Amino acid sequence: MKIAKIYLGIIFILACISLEAQEVRIKASIDTNRILIGDQTNLNFELIQPKSKTVIWPIFTDTISSHIEIVQKGKLDTVDLGSGKISIRAKYLITSFDSGSFTIPAMEFIYDLKSDSTFSKSATNSLLLNVNTLAVDTTKAFKDIKGIKGEPYTIWEILRIVLPIILILGLIGFGIYAYRRYKANKPIFNMFTKPLPSADVEAISSLNELKDKNLWQNNAIKSYYSELTNIMRRYIERRYDFPAQEMVSSEIIGSLSNEDLSKDLVEKTEEILQTSDLVKFAKYEPLGNVNDAAIKWAYNFVNSTKEITQDKEAEK
Repeated sequence: MKIAKIYLGIIFILACISLEAQEVRIKASIDTNRILIGDQTNLNFELIQPKSKTVIWPIFTDTISSHIEIVQKGKLDTVDLGSGKISIRAKYLITSFDSGSFTIPAMEFIYDLKSDSTFSKSATNSLLLNVNTLAVDTTKAFKDIKGIKGEPYTIWEILRIVLPIILILGLIGFGIYAYRRYKANKPIFNMFTKPLPSADVEAISSLNELKDKNLWQNNAIKSYYSELTNIMRRYIERRYDFPAQEMVSSEIIGSLSNEDLSKDLVEKTEEILQTSDLVKFAKYEPLGNVNDAAIKWAYNFVNSTKEITQDKEAEK
């Protein structure tokens, strides 16, 4: 009797594990597994997941392997399947300039991310792409090279003619303007530039403007996260002197980890940036409290990391 209970317990645990694994399913396919060298075909992904989960897709560069290149990356298409599940599909146009049979390896999708070493993952099936060359009839004679074909003017060739003319006309116009200002005893240039506010003052002002727009409350969630992350990227770039506006989220987190910041602040920043990426690129729709927490994080981040100048210390 005890042995039977033990077996039933093991079966129950395995069933739970299997059910958990089935929550996130990913399938890969290609429109055709046989192409001519240089031809193109679609590599398709379909991800089925609960709405409540955040699934991190693999990052694709311009190649999948040394023999297979990505020509174009399609947009993510999200479909609500009901029962709390969604389907996300993506197409990648691929090609190959080598002949042979090449394997498209299994791709891993990560979810339930808790740390660098604690997470769940689901992998696609591997695929085989056969690339053939054109058959050459060696019994026929070689054909002569075709004659030179005339090409239309390129934009650069046109600009090389037009730009000098525009420059000369501009200089003539500026000379006339400068002469008239001189004769009227007026300065040629009358520009006054305001000093740039400090990074924290600029960021807080921009965050206040963003908050007053009520974007996420009016279902403009993508615009809300785009503006929020743009404000924070600019602040981080000015505050820590690295090009945050040109970096992806993971690079920003890597650079912030080298600064004198608390672990909790860096982890919260990573969470907000990941949520923003999902909203912008995977049509993810966070709950209202998540959206409100995002701007509260931004205010907290700026106030926790702003530089204390001598003037501000004197005011204290």
